[in-house]
Amino acid sequence: MPDNKINWKNHFIELIVVIFGISIAFAIDKYAERIKQESEMILSLESFADDLERDIRIFGENQIPSNQRRVDELNTLIGKLRAEELESDSLGILVRRMFSSANSRITVATYESLKSSGKLEDIPNVELRRKIVSHYENNYKQSDYISEVNTDYYDRLLTYISEHSSALFDGNFNDRKLLTDPGFRSMVARWEDIVSFKVREYKRMMESSQEVLDAIKEELK
Repeated sequence: MPDNKINWKNHFIELIVVIFGISIAFAIDKYAERIKQESEMILSLESFADDLERDIRIFGENQIPSNQRRVDELNTLIGKLRAEELESDSLGILVRRMFSSANSRITVATYESLKSSGKLEDIPNVELRRKIVSHYENNYKQSDYISEVNTDYYDRLLTYISEHSSALFDGNFNDRKLLTDPGFRSMVARWEDIVSFKVREYKRMMESSQEVLDAIKEELK
């Protein structure tokens, strides 16, 4: 007669082996996923670093010095207009130059990509994540605002000049209307304020970019 007695010991051992195998498989998958996430995060932080270095270079080598030159020239123009020392030829040069004020926005490609995908929350360093979010949320809006203000006032100033003098269009800077127009002096002074503010803000943005870049580099060590 067959022995129908169940060998619970063997079944228990088989169950342990199965559970152990599944646990190892889960552990391996979890480890692989963690390595993948860490690798992706390193690539993201390196991409942030590239964007920040680009902004620092553009602000430091281009935007800040070029706009500072506009500020210096505008101050010269304002001083000569007030003292009525400006010749027509000099007015032509300075008026044309003052319209070359340049604008720039911080680079947000990496930030917007991670933000839209929800991967910003994957940055394990909470303080670093806070610095990144604060830098981009505040400075992108500010750089956008600065560009809008500059464009708007640029158009207003150009319109004012075209309505009060034909100099910009026919080169007739012997027309001395602008030289003696108090409204023009006031608008030039306001333009100098706007460009000066832009220089100060670009310097602050560059410092903010450098601070975040340093924190990222420290994290990547």
